[in-house]
Amino acid sequence: MNETTTAPVRDKATLRSELESTHAAYRELIGRISLEKWTAQSANAGWTCGQLAWHLASSPKFIAGIVENARKGKGTNPPGFLVPLAFKANEFLVRRNSRKATPESVLADYDAAQARLLGLLDSFEDREFALSATNFGQTKTISQMLQGSAEHFAEHDPEIRSVL
Repeated sequence: MNETTTAPVRDKATLRSELESTHAAYRELIGRISLEKWTAQSANAGWTCGQLAWHLASSPKFIAGIVENARKGKGTNPPGFLVPLAFKANEFLVRRNSRKATPESVLADYDAAQARLLGLLDSFEDREFALSATNFGQTKTISQMLQGSAEHFAEHDPEIRSVL
């Protein structure tokens, strides 16, 4: 794990606010997806609204895992030639694991992951937010990793909303 000073480090209150705002926005979005639209093609090629909703719900859990590993000085860095395969595997897993997903199940998954992230956030000392780790070739501070949930939601939210 490395110390970094190049990226701005957010404090706990700001990070908590971002996580809570994203959680509320996710809940609002899922509440707007009708059962007919759940299986409709999203603006993301190859993924339905339901698949994308499941993918978004899995994000906070993934982020919690990389943050926990970063705190231990570990990153996730498969050999470069495997990275494209990891992204293809992710696409496959989203399609497979989202088959039985419902609005209620993705909300429950997100709620559980959100609770884990907030607990993790509360366990950090302010100085730890500047620690960094490299995952899939990208080095980020713990602060930046925790912002990943909001960034990921901002990326996919319009892809669902475009068909609502």
